[in-house]
Amino acid sequence: MTPLFSHFKKIAPYWSLIGFIASIVFLVITPYCILGIALFGYFLFKDTANSVQAVGPVYWITRDYEKVQRLRIGSGFMREVDAPWRSGKGIQISLHKKSFQIGLCKKTEYKDEQEAELGVLGARFMDTRPTDIGNW
Repeated sequence: MTPLFSHFKKIAPYWSLIGFIASIVFLVITPYCILGIALFGYFLFKDTANSVQAVGPVYWITRDYEKVQRLRIGSGFMREVDAPWRSGKGIQISLHKKSFQIGLCKKTEYKDEQEAELGVLGARFMDTRPTDIGNW
């Protein structure tokens, strides 16, 4: 396998994200890039409402949101409640009835399904029995 093909193979899953961002950047230069935004945006956001999309450490999600009259930009976070149990932080942009969040995520390793479900909720296992805790 040639080094160029190997490099292309690593970048290929990101093509819609890279194309979308590049089209936004080049929109400043020429108005014809609006077609690139539409084309790459279609593939980037197709069937992604309220579900996490991720390629490697990059994730994005489009959510239904309460109606906002003005543009809001802030930080956001994400935790998956099902396997592969990713969690991440990123930037969230809200406008009208939608919000878009993009950021970096990582998979969290758990011993079993029960520990994963408790970990996502922020719960922990304790060595002490509930009756002992009640007697404190």
